Amino acid sequence: MLKKQVLHRIRTLTRFFRISKEAEDTRDVLEELIETEEPSETPLSPLEKQLFLNVLNFGKLTAADVMTPRAEVVGIPETASFEEIIGTISIAKRTIFPIYRETLDEVTGLIRAKDVLHFFHDPKPFSLAAIQHPIAFIAPNMGLLELLLQLRAAENPMVMVVDEFGGVDGLITLRDIVRELVGDIQDEDRIPPLVRRSDGFYIADARLPIEECEKTLNLSLRVPLEDNGTELPDVDTIGGLATLLAGRIPQKEESFLHPAGVQLEILEADPRRVVRLGIKISQAS
Repeated sequence: MLKKQVLHRIRTLTRFFRISKEAEDTRDVLEELIETEEPSETPLSPLEKQLFLNVLNFGKLTAADVMTPRAEVVGIPETASFEEIIGTISIAKRTIFPIYRETLDEVTGLIRAKDVLHFFHDPKPFSLAAIQHPIAFIAPNMGLLELLLQLRAAENPMVMVVDEFGGVDGLITLRDIVRELVGDIQDEDRIPPLVRRSDGFYIADARLPIEECEKTLNLSLRVPLEDNGTELPDVDTIGGLATLLAGRIPQKEESFLHPAGVQLEILEADPRRVVRLGIKISQAS
């Protein structure tokens, strides 16, 4: 068996040198060999082939190709209370967050969710400044391989991507880079985007589909929003529904009553979209 494997590798190398004489790019040669691999007793699996191709393409990518865009960045303001931070962690599906002063263009550092959760059992008063770590800033055209080396050497695996004027375009974590190599990593214990508190108040990610919200709340939200209207709301997410009720992009601490008897309270928003909101069901509904 070992002899057959050796012969197979020799044939592969022979094909490599034969093809490479006519090719200008060694990368193209390797891609062809992976795609047209000859049968053997130890062939590459589809997953192995995809992994090799991802590695070959890795050097072509830049920070702009893999960053989480600004519109999807979940940050925490410096003035946030312990309860507000816990609420953000509960629905954000992330374990590390940028801290900002007034807007995302004024990021001052980052925090880890595990550091916040320690305060549940710590008698000392909560202090955001005490658990805040420094954060790096990079240009969007930075090569992904160079960024990977930088993140490996750093203790805090997150960087902010900024434009030439210093404005934030997005962020990248070590996980985002690993995803480019091995594909998306699903967490079995990922926190759902709709969380019910002990007092019956729900905290929702604004991107939560209305259908999922209806199933959890056991009521219909796709009803006419006007008393004498028959037209159903043409939106897909709970955040979009809140925007439709407001007639504009609502701001933090605003609240709106849905005809189904549901109170929607804006917990977090930026000038372009709703990020997080609370849902309260009236007794009548």
